[in-house]
Amino acid sequence: MAHTDPPARRRTKRCAAYALLAGLLCGGGSAHALAPHEVALLVNTDSPASLEVANAYAEARGIPLANRIYLALPAKVRAAAGGISPEEFRQAIWTPARAYLHEQGLEDHILAWVYSVDFPYRITTEPAMSIHGLTLLRGDVPPSEWVDKAQYVSPYYAGPDEPGGPQLPSRALTLRHLPAPAEMPVPSFSLGHVGARGLSTEEVLENLARSRAADHSAPPGPVLFLTNDNIRSTARAWQFSGAVSELHALGRKAEILDSLPRQASGLVGLMTGRQQVPGQMRDRFAPGALADHLTSHAANFSAWMQGKCTIWLQFGAAASAGTVTEPYALWPKFPHARLHVHYAAGLTALESFYQALRCPLQLFLVGDPLCAPFAPRLTLELSVDVADDESHVTLSSHLTGPRAGTRAEYTLYLNDQIVGQDQAAAPRRISTRDLPDGAHTLRLVAELPTPLRPATAAEATFLLQRQGRGAALLHPSSADGLLIDRPHPFTFETRGEPARVHLYSGRLRLDTATPDAGTLTLQPARLGAGPNQLHAVAEYADGQRVASPSIAIRIREPGRTAIRVTAEPDAGRLRLQPDIQTDAHRIAASWYRRLDPVSEPGTFRTRGGTLSEGGEGARLVAEARPAVITERRPARRGSPAAVRADLQIPGAARDALAGIAFNVRNENNFDFFGMHGSSSAWVFGSMSRGNLTLHPTVGHPLRRNRWVNLHLRRGSDGMEGLVDGRIIARWPRGDWGRGDIGIFARNAEVTFRDWMESPPTPVKQDDGMRVLVDATESETLTFVAWDGFRFVSARYEPPSPP
Repeated sequence: MAHTDPPARRRTKRCAAYALLAGLLCGGGSAHALAPHEVALLVNTDSPASLEVANAYAEARGIPLANRIYLALPAKVRAAAGGISPEEFRQAIWTPARAYLHEQGLEDHILAWVYSVDFPYRITTEPAMSIHGLTLLRGDVPPSEWVDKAQYVSPYYAGPDEPGGPQLPSRALTLRHLPAPAEMPVPSFSLGHVGARGLSTEEVLENLARSRAADHSAPPGPVLFLTNDNIRSTARAWQFSGAVSELHALGRKAEILDSLPRQASGLVGLMTGRQQVPGQMRDRFAPGALADHLTSHAANFSAWMQGKCTIWLQFGAAASAGTVTEPYALWPKFPHARLHVHYAAGLTALESFYQALRCPLQLFLVGDPLCAPFAPRLTLELSVDVADDESHVTLSSHLTGPRAGTRAEYTLYLNDQIVGQDQAAAPRRISTRDLPDGAHTLRLVAELPTPLRPATAAEATFLLQRQGRGAALLHPSSADGLLIDRPHPFTFETRGEPARVHLYSGRLRLDTATPDAGTLTLQPARLGAGPNQLHAVAEYADGQRVASPSIAIRIREPGRTAIRVTAEPDAGRLRLQPDIQTDAHRIAASWYRRLDPVSEPGTFRTRGGTLSEGGEGARLVAEARPAVITERRPARRGSPAAVRADLQIPGAARDALAGIAFNVRNENNFDFFGMHGSSSAWVFGSMSRGNLTLHPTVGHPLRRNRWVNLHLRRGSDGMEGLVDGRIIARWPRGDWGRGDIGIFARNAEVTFRDWMESPPTPVKQDDGMRVLVDATESETLTFVAWDGFRFVSARYEPPSPP
């Protein structure tokens, strides 16, 4: 990280920025604190992980279904580089998302965007920006010096620029009192990063659940500011003493230290300046903590150097941040130490970060944006009565919590549209004269009129039945959840002879049928795994649309398939019968035979490496040139249907290349599917005359010393590479050729086991999956089944000869 002094800023320019912020954050009236209904949740429909994470987060945080924006993104966003151009960002993300908010009438209360996983993290401007930087600027690329020299000043930044400089107190974000509210900068956050050098989907879900549980917990642990003599620390050192004083004034613990105390635990915040995240930080954080390290490449996930910001989440923090490219040692590009002051005051993680970021154009923010461990707990109860007067509904509410006696400000939403703002205490009456029949949702938001705007919300649904029109969606028998790989029919009932009936989740239409059909069909994969809601909409000839009440569903993957193999003698042969127990919709099953890569007992030299067997598998130690081990088997019987192997990623994987080789002519000429350590990706590639060419790449966290299952097969669109049962990459131009199959490695120490090919030989298969095996030529066979999500296997060992 090179050191460059920040550009000189005129005091008048700073004051103008602070004046804009004061107008943005300090206005009175009915301004809103950041709340779940003010967040747009963006989802990549081409990513099961993106759908699953969004479903879980929306359920946990109470984000309305209407606020989910489903976008189909190009496959390149999952490449190791994780970048798209500004034009691609506007075309695939910004323009359709803005159009959705406008069409659905949500623009007047959406304060921030939250990206689920499998979105790009970098925009390929020059210099590069983060997706959050370009989102903040509404898709408009600024002059390069604004980014490069940190000349842009965010209107959300609360100061100061220098020791003792002007600064603003912590304030909740608000749409009110802007010169042009519709053109406000859009703060955003990412729930996780599951690409190169990121987290697994399971780790993202665990982190979000942990941070959700931290809300209102007021953890007592300290905030630590760790210093050293490196520019990574000295760039922000001037900020620490002021932040410590403010934290002490709030009754929070805070210290400036030159090293982490050996017994330190329960940390609620950490700010340091170093290249790597030390392993001793694991499990040192209280739930809801914030942590970051000022370094150049903490969110440049395609580069191996320096510790990544996602490690803080893996170690227990709720949120972190890092730059997507070399930022130089310019403190405005990184969180100011007052980040922890805003957080301790009771703001959310997103609000705290943006008030601590002067020039966030290259910063990638990751974790739970709504985590607020120091926010007061408020509770709002809401009831709705429509019995007395069918042209009105009556609301009753009750607010409890700290300072609940303060005259609260209320905002009322009807079907996600603002219909009233006042300070009137419920009960109140709302006219329903112009509403159609069917289900309607009321959301009442109560806020305390303090600078931090603590808020809470409650929802209630009421049903109108005045015109003899309506729809009802009937839940199928699925107490344990709907299988994601199986179409599910829902029966419905209607009133008033509609022209057609639709199936919806929020504002996403899933199916359409005529009334006489009687069923609507859900393809669960469109919604992804996890909790969700469905409702029907009856559409009538005059254009009126009547919604049914929503029903809650849960979509799940199939349970683990079980296989048992039985054998019966049959005229000198064995009749093998696999018994498969599964609830998966489809099962792909094959017999495999084990391949033997060792040509003689013990250890022997290969070109470019050494192979030995023992322990859990065969170990291949490769040098700078590729080492390829091909199979030992009878004369070739044509190309295999599939090849699979378990592979243990080496401890030092930075320059490693390893996986399944096919079309092997020699060690310098072959194709392969496997791991590419330098980019942290699963790849298809070719080695031609010793020169490496990569084909499709998919960024992925490569965990050291962990077994993974690789599976290579021909699919409907070229070759498919699977990792732990998931299709990771496709190579449309790939195919089995005339060469051998094998295991390969370069710059790696790889252990592999259960290397097998399908179909096994010699076998004959009759009806079903029964297999005849010649007793004299019998060998160990493995039956492998794939349900679309994972592989399971059962091995048949032939009886020992008498």
